[in-house]
Amino acid sequence: MMNEGNDLNRVLQLEGNIHLTPRRQVKFAQQTAGTLVLPSGAIVACDPTTGGLPFTRQVQPGRYPVVLTLTTERNDIRVALARLVLADEPPKRWELATWPEQKRGWFNRRQPTSYSVDSAMGCFMDAQSENILRHYSGLKRPEFLSSALQLDESMGETCNWGEAVLDARTGANVMVFSAGRGDGYYSSYWGFSAQNTLVALVTDFGMYDFERHDDKF
Repeated sequence: MMNEGNDLNRVLQLEGNIHLTPRRQVKFAQQTAGTLVLPSGAIVACDPTTGGLPFTRQVQPGRYPVVLTLTTERNDIRVALARLVLADEPPKRWELATWPEQKRGWFNRRQPTSYSVDSAMGCFMDAQSENILRHYSGLKRPEFLSSALQLDESMGETCNWGEAVLDARTGANVMVFSAGRGDGYYSSYWGFSAQNTLVALVTDFGMYDFERHDDKF
């Protein structure tokens, strides 16, 4: 487990080479991937090829930056975290992002608190974008996304990101990015400021055991 000095709050700001242990060095970088357009303010985080439901919490409709925490270890570049920046304030506490049928913070097989990735990709999008994608069933959905996506693949096949605009009228889009460990199950967390306002939504792709507690720095 990463020590308290490297908790999730601090990791979102890390840049450069960081020694996790005396023999383990990881390079961190914060990369702006683009802007998510939210016409409704209902946010979906999911594997873009299969889809998902919007989280219980909603935000003000608008345009929000998507920032990726990239890590490089032994020349292997991955997306460790994907962050939707809702306000220009540092998070001070975290809350598990859940769906309407779930009890907050509770996990069991019938109430999972993560989403499944089968395409090695995750995403953020508005519920309106998900409604558009639902018209493409089965293999038609990934085929449509592949044709619509503008991907930045300059970092290699394990670390890319991009955007697909799905509605020219509203600007509704989907921001897609590599899932750090590839296929698996990943949870998202709402970040709150010291004034208890919502400032971020972060998906943790399981690269490191980031602690999620009140910031002590």
